[in-house]
Amino acid sequence: MKKGILFTHYVWIINTIYNARRISLEDLNERWCATDMSDGHPFSRASFYRHKESIQNMLGINILCDTTDDYRYYIEDRAVLRSDGIMRWVLDSISVGCIISEARALHDRISTERISYNPDALRTIIDAMGRSHTVTLNYRRYGADAREHTVEPYSIKFYRHRPYLLGHRDGGRFTVFALDRMQDIHVTEESFHQDDDFDTEIFFRNYFGVIISSGQECQRIVLRAYGWERHSMHDLPMHCTQRTLHVGEDYVDYEILTCPTSDLLGYILSRGRWLKVLSPQGVIDSIKSELNSAIMQY
Repeated sequence: MKKGILFTHYVWIINTIYNARRISLEDLNERWCATDMSDGHPFSRASFYRHKESIQNMLGINILCDTTDDYRYYIEDRAVLRSDGIMRWVLDSISVGCIISEARALHDRISTERISYNPDALRTIIDAMGRSHTVTLNYRRYGADAREHTVEPYSIKFYRHRPYLLGHRDGGRFTVFALDRMQDIHVTEESFHQDDDFDTEIFFRNYFGVIISSGQECQRIVLRAYGWERHSMHDLPMHCTQRTLHVGEDYVDYEILTCPTSDLLGYILSRGRWLKVLSPQGVIDSIKSELNSAIMQY
């Protein structure tokens, strides 16, 4: 069996046991045989043990059996699985594929969104990050010719279904590169030392999206959400610093602390009349300017 298919089976096993908390092999097989992935064939005890061992070796997730509780299986440390952001993201992403694979007969009723990225570039960057080596890449920005850059690969950030490389240059400057705009990339023999205090989440905390600007300072931005937008922002906060300031009869005021980059302005504009900037005045003026430019197109 192909490794990719086996891996989806591993993810299915992990998620099923995780959600059930404790489950017997008999109950696990009953759920497994109800999926299209199984083709009606249950796990034998030997094959399940092989899968369990592979899951531990590949992913570091230990599945134990409680012999005092009707031989029910459980994940040894659920808290670690919840707290490991990358592992949870990988499992959640593949789980979606597993769920869809379980219902292949409904494929024409499920619409997915394409992720735009360069898998070879992603693999090369992760290899360079692991070895702490710089990378040289040919990068073509929209409307410009390709240029060669050599950077220290600090981190990878996903935004709107696209992965981006945060590269560190000489002089302490950071630059963000979209992986799907890379035409060629390779790992150099030059090593680098990443600042031990650097934290990707903290770095991007001052920004909305992936556009970074050394010339802008983090600001307190107050937004008023109307209609369904007020509920959407409550359930899906637009920024990690978001907090509620005031709840009105038909609106809610929210505060975020971030730099007013074009990513942020673009998002606010995309919400139309349902999201209004209350302060600061500089951001209000920027929104008005963008709206006036848009009107001029018509």
